Amino acid sequence: MEDTQKIDLNTPWLEKLQKDFNSARITDEEMCTAMREMHSKFNYFIDPHTAIAVAGAEKMGYSLFETDNSDANKEIPYAILSTASPCKFEESVTVAMGKKGWKSYVDSQFPEKASDIQGKEEIKPTSYEWPDDEVSLERVQSIWEANARKLIVQKFLSEQPSVP
Repeated sequence: MEDTQKIDLNTPWLEKLQKDFNSARITDEEMCTAMREMHSKFNYFIDPHTAIAVAGAEKMGYSLFETDNSDANKEIPYAILSTASPCKFEESVTVAMGKKGWKSYVDSQFPEKASDIQGKEEIKPTSYEWPDDEVSLERVQSIWEANARKLIVQKFLSEQPSVP
């Protein structure tokens, strides 16, 4: 696979996978449509990953949005387990739902803990670089560990309530 960037499966494996699994390719527009339809039908905002799963299920013949159940496949229930939140995808949600849609999401369904995080000042990441004058891996790791411990102590002390 590393050489060809593809997996060649022998016939029995390929036939088993094709029997037990199905997949679909979803365009950006289909993803956006799924996001809009989910909101329109259920007043619920979904993230792009969940929208891809919903659109894929729709493309494979399952239906969350159809009201006509004449197709037997569309009567088979399906579940999508989703762990992402739209709050992490402002740009994608705005593309799918528009600026008013994003504002509606922020006003109605934006997670409280995510709001709390947005109000905090961003902390610059700590960069651990190899000192020019060091040649020992053990010594460099010891320096990095000492620096990390200092940061932890500083953070801990800054969060302690002041004693009167």
